[in-house]
Amino acid sequence: MLKDVLNEMVASIGRDEEVYYNIGLVGYWIEGIPYPANTLTIDMSATFDARVTDLGFEAEMLWEPRFLHDSTVEAKGITTHKIPGGTIDLVRVRVRLYYDDIAGVRQWKQGRETNLFENKKVLKKGVAFMKMQTAFLQEWERTGAKPEESGFEKWDGKG
Repeated sequence: MLKDVLNEMVASIGRDEEVYYNIGLVGYWIEGIPYPANTLTIDMSATFDARVTDLGFEAEMLWEPRFLHDSTVEAKGITTHKIPGGTIDLVRVRVRLYYDDIAGVRQWKQGRETNLFENKKVLKKGVAFMKMQTAFLQEWERTGAKPEESGFEKWDGKG
């Protein structure tokens, strides 16, 4: 069911529909680095090359540098974008969500909110995800291994 919801989300973004989605989760991975989180907004203005995978969902997204690990900002670079009233610095990054970390998906379309998916059991994993992130960062600092070489992306949700 979740895979179907995500496939429809990707399709609607691809059709440039005036719709956005709010994904409730315990965390996501940005350029191979875990970040605890409770929500992620998906829409056509800042989500690119979105796709559903065997493990979940991934897309290129625009992110403010202050929310990213320094190594990601350095590797990806900052671009300045015009917005009403000024400019904003953003970094284009690959964001990955795993099915087991998604607690819910809500859609907002034409002023109407629709709950498309919910799994409250996932929310209990939030503390475990934060512990895993801490262990990941400590191991990364200790070994200097690249994030994608860490093996942490295959974590079992138990911390």
